[in-house]
Amino acid sequence: MSSQKGWIRFLAKHSYSLLFLMICACGIAGCICLYFLTAKQVNIAIFTIGVDYMQVLSLLRKSKVAWPDDLLFLLKYFHWFNFDIDSTGPECAARELFTFTNKWWLKAFLPVIGITVATISIACVKLFIFLRRELAKRGESFSPETEEEAKQRKATQIPLGALLKSIFVTIIYFLYLTFCRSAIDVFNCNDTDPPTGKTYLRVLPLEECWVEGGIQAGLIWPAAIFGLLYCVGFPLGVFLLFHANKDIIREDQTLRAYSKGNNRLSNPHFAFRKSFSKLYMNFKPEHYWWIEMQIGRKLALIAISMIFQFNPAFQLAMALLLMFTCLMFQVKQQPYMGFHEKGAIIRNVAEKQILQEMAMVDALENIAFNGTKMGSGGISNTKLVEKIQRIRANI
Repeated sequence: MSSQKGWIRFLAKHSYSLLFLMICACGIAGCICLYFLTAKQVNIAIFTIGVDYMQVLSLLRKSKVAWPDDLLFLLKYFHWFNFDIDSTGPECAARELFTFTNKWWLKAFLPVIGITVATISIACVKLFIFLRRELAKRGESFSPETEEEAKQRKATQIPLGALLKSIFVTIIYFLYLTFCRSAIDVFNCNDTDPPTGKTYLRVLPLEECWVEGGIQAGLIWPAAIFGLLYCVGFPLGVFLLFHANKDIIREDQTLRAYSKGNNRLSNPHFAFRKSFSKLYMNFKPEHYWWIEMQIGRKLALIAISMIFQFNPAFQLAMALLLMFTCLMFQVKQQPYMGFHEKGAIIRNVAEKQILQEMAMVDALENIAFNGTKMGSGGISNTKLVEKIQRIRANI
């Protein structure tokens, strides 16, 4: 009994340190998981769709609707898929450290923190692999790497810059809702009932808005800057990236349909695939831009939840209208690339190649005919006929 009390006192005394270690451990584990998923070329399309679904549903939790207890229980746990630090309630363990301002800045710099942790974690993993390879060369331990294995490793090795870009894009995409809500919450002020001429933050009901020296006033400019960077800058950056590299993306997705392009030998844009493929890998070549629709849907839902927060019935009606419109557009376009769509892409590419070869045969036959007609036959025409026969045999 005394040992139990001692453990309880120890945990209560060091709760802040333990919470910090848990957050660091989760961050490192997450970065290592992203590294191995990227390195092993695991398709996380189903996981991405599931997380998007949970994130959208979690927005309904804060609506002023008398949800049934069972549904409210589900919506509460769906909120964990936003990867929001507020879900853990860190202020309960360290109230002085995890203030509203500090938590807001932590969310704002989370991508920078994440990419720093990822860099350190990946550097440690690569150092371990390098030391293991060096020990194998010296014959001290492990089996030495053959020349064929070294060649294959270099062909499939992902550049460090591409890996970090991929992790950075993944962090931004999955935390997009959290970033946007954090920026908008600073401007989300509510009037009192009855009105007193003063407004208060919705997330901090005791904090008055637009008061010099207050919490809200101190975060106005940072919220405006980071709000533009995340809410507008991320989709704009994706649009510019797609616009500048649309031909590369279409070619890469065509290779993906053939289950090719996973090394430098078969894919001239291997580094680009490993950097940004998570933005377009789930979609058909002509619908590579579909992730912009998903990002826009999230941003529109956040706007609806804020603008119509005092009218829950109209808020849910607008959200339903938006979701139904997106659903109908998706059903019509069929943007995702599954096994059936990959087969259709391969069939279309083969048909185009056949048509091109047939056009080449017609052109060669015209050349041969014109040459014979003009009396310039002989060896050249014989070679043309042989080439035509070879192409016809391939067709």
